[in-house]
Amino acid sequence: METTNINSKKHNRIHVDGISDDIDQVSAGGVVYRECTDKIVRVALIRDQNTHKWILPKGRIEEGESLEDTSLREVIEETGLHSIKLVQKIDKTNYWFRTKQKEKLTKEVHFFLYKDEEGNEDICVEENNFDKGQWFTKDEAIKRIGFPAQRKILHKAFKIIENS
Repeated sequence: METTNINSKKHNRIHVDGISDDIDQVSAGGVVYRECTDKIVRVALIRDQNTHKWILPKGRIEEGESLEDTSLREVIEETGLHSIKLVQKIDKTNYWFRTKQKEKLTKEVHFFLYKDEEGNEDICVEENNFDKGQWFTKDEAIKRIGFPAQRKILHKAFKIIENS
């Protein structure tokens, strides 16, 4: 299990053991899937209300949280899905972005796979950040996801699902 503490470097960021000091932000998220009554596997995506891109739920790690804790908390907060069970870690992505102050930061996001145990909950997105949540088939999700790195995560998630 990873542990966290405050790193007093320039960004006063949360440091996660095993994560390089070159990473400015650490986040975690998840791919939630369910097998529907038609026997087709679908995954939950949420749509960012500002960019209108379909994405996977994710968010920044908070002090004292493990990556798994963050992932579970963020998936529940952003989708409203509560009957989910951790399957396994999928992988991580790395990218950089610019803040509103034009500062360049590097980010690492760890994704975990969850199974929706009950298969009947609607997605109820976090209203301040997202305007829609929906279940998509593999082909639909791959086509709609807004970022190439998250598309790779979806491909890996479906490989795990298909091999289980």
